[in-house]
Amino acid sequence: MVGSISELKRNLLKSFDSIYLDIFQFGVKRLSIDILGNKILIVGEHARLPGLQALDHSQRFVTRLTDVALLDECKVRLKQAIEEKMPDIRVLTVLNDYDPHTEIAATIIVTEGELLSPRN
Repeated sequence: MVGSISELKRNLLKSFDSIYLDIFQFGVKRLSIDILGNKILIVGEHARLPGLQALDHSQRFVTRLTDVALLDECKVRLKQAIEEKMPDIRVLTVLNDYDPHTEIAATIIVTEGELLSPRN
């Protein structure tokens, strides 16, 4: 179990934004984090890499593969960041998807145990 819900959300926000800055060279526009039991739901809005959008109509297969590769890299880095910065949390899996048309990404992090006690 971790400290307060606001502390957990603050740490997740910092890690998430830092990873996006590192990979995409820009951060998220909006981000919401919800916690339920051993699950963390992160919904964010962020711009897409401009070159990918230009190729979507003629090379969708290539842009989709690139999107998936970038999502996979985000998942690996997010799991690593959480476990390094918040050692009380053990991540089972990170699921991530991105809709290039709305520029909305959803990430679900499933942990080994409950994240918050009922008093938080």
